[in-house]
Amino acid sequence: MDEKYDEDGDGIPSQFMKDFKIESFDPDVCERGIVSELTTSLDQMLLHSSFDDQIIPQFQTMHGSTSSKPLNCKILLYDFNYQEAVTEVCTGSIRLQFMGVFNYSHK
Repeated sequence: MDEKYDEDGDGIPSQFMKDFKIESFDPDVCERGIVSELTTSLDQMLLHSSFDDQIIPQFQTMHGSTSSKPLNCKILLYDFNYQEAVTEVCTGSIRLQFMGVFNYSHK
């Protein structure tokens, strides 16, 4: 997922960036996580993320508390306005889905 650089210092986009047509993002405000067992609980997937107290209720409003398909990973990009160029990427058994843009504030 991390952007790599060539010998000239130019960025080489990761597969994630290519798949979702993302030119760049600040890796310092990116969170990702994997759970050891599949879950359909969106709340459980987001628990312990930064600003989870603000993000989980917004997810519940938009998607409910459960996913129709089992989940095992999350990627959160903060301070990033994604224009939904791509909403889902499937590669073999791997499926990543864009779930929305949510507001949060530093308290």
